[in-house]
Amino acid sequence: MTLRHLRIFVTVFQKGSITKAAEALHLAQPAVSLAIKELENYYGICLFDRLTRKIYPTEAARKLFDYAMPILVMFDEMEENIVNWEALGALRIGTTITIGNFILPQVIKLLKKKYPKTKVQVTINNSETIEKLLGDNEVDIALLEGRNHHKNKVTEIPFFTDELCLIVSKENPLSKRKSIQLKELEKADLLFRENGSAERQLITSLFTANNLVVNPIWESVSTKALVRAVKKDLGVSILPYLMIKDDLKEKDVVRVKIDDVNLVRNFMVIYNQNKYLTETAQAFIELCKDWTNIKDL
Repeated sequence: MTLRHLRIFVTVFQKGSITKAAEALHLAQPAVSLAIKELENYYGICLFDRLTRKIYPTEAARKLFDYAMPILVMFDEMEENIVNWEALGALRIGTTITIGNFILPQVIKLLKKKYPKTKVQVTINNSETIEKLLGDNEVDIALLEGRNHHKNKVTEIPFFTDELCLIVSKENPLSKRKSIQLKELEKADLLFRENGSAERQLITSLFTANNLVVNPIWESVSTKALVRAVKKDLGVSILPYLMIKDDLKEKDVVRVKIDDVNLVRNFMVIYNQNKYLTETAQAFIELCKDWTNIKDL
């Protein structure tokens, strides 16, 4: 018994005629009759009562029809969707908060124009969480601020650069200075992102490399909360330029340079080396790589 047998049976059942079913299926009438006979022999049942020139479905035929229809519908859906899976399937993206706020929405908007039926699932969290999701294959592609720190083998593609900026309030004495030494921050009231964030990882590494201790009085997953606290002169913070550029333009906070410190970092597209990339995933990566041009649109 094959799907072909079921399709012929369903058509005969619906048309109520061997002849009409043969015409609908573009088959010879004997081929349709043979398929019905093979089904009857296979299950040891009678599917149609043949009275004069008409056929009537038996109770067994009605039962078989109830099973056969969902099978054929599901098979037809599978055929259509699997063939077009490259464009119809889901794309799972994991990204950090900065990238999720300022880059990802526009990239996905452009992707959806080309692949409108693709379902894009997005997880926005700190770097540590996104790296874990990538390692566990719970996201297909990760967008991170810096390199992947997990041991899994990945492909890393830089696509944009940003830098961290020290910001202080207009009332803070540091706002009158053009630059400071990093060691001066050790005694300052520090307002930092939470452990696990890309910003915190970079700052901690920087302080440790200079034999300094990171001891923030505030920790927050919200950049806006930190900026508001800085405005109120509750402390100083080091945050991504993309997240604070509007506040700098409005002169709500003041940027102060840290001497001899490089806080520039790459934004990276990262995926597991053995990951199969669908057509949609490849298009997404190309859009990220072209972000420098896209952001000016």
